[in-house]
Amino acid sequence: MPPSDLAARLKVLAESAVQPLAPARGIVSELPEFLPGERFSARIEAALGDGSFKALVANRNVTLSLAHPAQAGELLELVVIERTPRAIVARRADATLSSPPDATLSHAARIIGELAAGEFRPVPLARGEPMLPAAPALAAAAAPLLRRAISESGLFYESHQAEWLSGTRPTESLLAEPQGARLPAAAAPQPPEGAAGARIPEELAPLVRSQLEALATHRLVWQGALWPGQSVQWEIEEQPDERMAEGGPEAASRRWVTTLRLVLPHLGEIRARLALAGARIELGIEAATPDARALLRASQPALGRALAADGLALGAVSVTP
Repeated sequence: MPPSDLAARLKVLAESAVQPLAPARGIVSELPEFLPGERFSARIEAALGDGSFKALVANRNVTLSLAHPAQAGELLELVVIERTPRAIVARRADATLSSPPDATLSHAARIIGELAAGEFRPVPLARGEPMLPAAPALAAAAAPLLRRAISESGLFYESHQAEWLSGTRPTESLLAEPQGARLPAAAAPQPPEGAAGARIPEELAPLVRSQLEALATHRLVWQGALWPGQSVQWEIEEQPDERMAEGGPEAASRRWVTTLRLVLPHLGEIRARLALAGARIELGIEAATPDARALLRASQPALGRALAADGLALGAVSVTP
């Protein structure tokens, strides 16, 4: 079982050894539609003085924010993690750890290097099982099940373990998560003893890799079935809100963005992106068919009233192909 302070250690090691690439900023709309896992090259042209760099990608000028130093003229080989409407999230193609001849990496650092070099896969919701036996009459019925599926996904196991040690989380809750499920049914988690860095079980490697990705990108990704035949991919991301950052407190300069990708029986393929900053919501929906877009636009007033009843204000709304 991973130790209770693994999350903090992963963060330190990820920042010092893995060297992820931060999300790109200022990507122009003509940029090719890179797919996750696809490689691309970026040539650094100049440092801009704020930790970002002017670069050339696919013969187009972009601004990159990097988590490591770079020199003008340097050619970087990158791998796409995700393509969003305004940015590319990527990492170095050569993400395996390397060290100077006289340097020695710890066992834990080598494990993290192996994980970072592996293939990223979203964490399965509800262990890959449908969360509902059938489509609910009211969408609100799925909310507590989604909340439980996220809590028990294993992404937050170390923080839950700390709560268990402090007496604020029951043992049964830990045993419901993938890490706790590896323990014998009658055994309770034990406080960590001795040195950390034991090899991570193979079945838990994708989960720990997702934890590393979350530390590097501030983005969590799940996929699974809401009910039989209805799959969904769900992302939650913390982003800076530049409009709110000016003159405001640090807490007000962050916003949460959640994205759902699913195929619905009547609307077809849908990608919904919802940004929450304070009590204001911005919604962007991509629908595949004209009929679906027309129906979604006609439903905007009803959506605004429903959100207002919960104390939320619907701001900008876009429905696009």
